[in-house]
Amino acid sequence: MKKAFVLIVLFALPVTVYIIFGTAVHNFLHLPILTEEVETTENFTPLHEENIQFEDFVSVVLIYGKDIKNLRGNAFNLNDRIYKKNYIYKDFQMIILAEEGYEKEAQDLLEELHDFTGINISKWKFVFGSEEEIHSFFDSLKTDLSLNENNATPYAFIIDQEGNLRGRKKNAKDTDKTLYGYETHSIASLNNTMVDDVNVLLAEYRFKSEKDKEDFLKYNKENQE
Repeated sequence: MKKAFVLIVLFALPVTVYIIFGTAVHNFLHLPILTEEVETTENFTPLHEENIQFEDFVSVVLIYGKDIKNLRGNAFNLNDRIYKKNYIYKDFQMIILAEEGYEKEAQDLLEELHDFTGINISKWKFVFGSEEEIHSFFDSLKTDLSLNENNATPYAFIIDQEGNLRGRKKNAKDTDKTLYGYETHSIASLNNTMVDDVNVLLAEYRFKSEKDKEDFLKYNKENQE
């Protein structure tokens, strides 16, 4: 009986460890797609003359509407926990959708962020549109959230390089609901979820890039033999 137990343990333990680590690696290298191909920002006017798009970027998208001043603290939280750690990556950006006519408030916020941190804030990008355009973009996210009376939300959204909304799907064994957007009212709330998820998505593209590179080298080698 003891020998049988030992054999079972010796067999089951490596399998269990493999499953646990295999699951961890899978979760680390992939952040679920919640909504495919959300609307682009091509109809919005950028604060500065530049082409702002989702393609080839991991984007943190904010919808501030007419609420730029009221959401100033949220922007500082994001700047501290998300932006400062990732702005060095060429494929990372922060996009804020605001209503036309609030360009001065946007510029003031950018200057405050720069003055407070002293870091390059060029990856913070404001785009402006009408109330209808903002609602149209927000509706395309297909979330369980809503905009306030100022056409704004304190939630942040992660959009991948293909223009898909990423987040956390509801787990059948968990009571947590699907996470479409991330609360930005406190640094603690960002630390609990968004910091990790942005890292996961950036790592996913790094892993994919390395794998593509390895496959290319392998293909060339095989065809030269």
